[in-house]
Amino acid sequence: MHIVNSMAANFGKYDLDVSAVGMRSISETDIKLPYTGVLPVQMSASSGAYVYLNVQLAQGARLVLVAHGKGKDIKRPLEASSEEIIALLDGFFKQNQDATGLAQYWLGVWQAHYTEWRKIVTGPDRLLTILSSLSVTDREFLCKHIMDVPATE
Repeated sequence: MHIVNSMAANFGKYDLDVSAVGMRSISETDIKLPYTGVLPVQMSASSGAYVYLNVQLAQGARLVLVAHGKGKDIKRPLEASSEEIIALLDGFFKQNQDATGLAQYWLGVWQAHYTEWRKIVTGPDRLLTILSSLSVTDREFLCKHIMDVPATE
């Protein structure tokens, strides 16, 4: 898992120490896991950091490193492989509900989204059921544009 470079800052694909990601969310409604590892120089003055994870089938996996700066949070997108995300979130969701830090309702919401995403990522053949239910017009559109999407790995 590493920080994505931007036009404003080059982090040199700075790798985060995944073992320094805590397993108790600091939010009751979102998966915001505290990060206690070393931060890159651009974020070293921060008073603390967390990794925000939003994993949904419809939008994919979105990860952001948020560091608390002076007066303003610094947010940087993270890039991680599906395997890294699965290892992290499997560990998170296998805990007792009380250990996650999430309220019961939100634990259910995020676990359901994650489970659906994980099923597709680990078994892409499951997409065939979804694709077969599309209308002919939608399938033709998808076939025409499927190669326009660049591979991410």
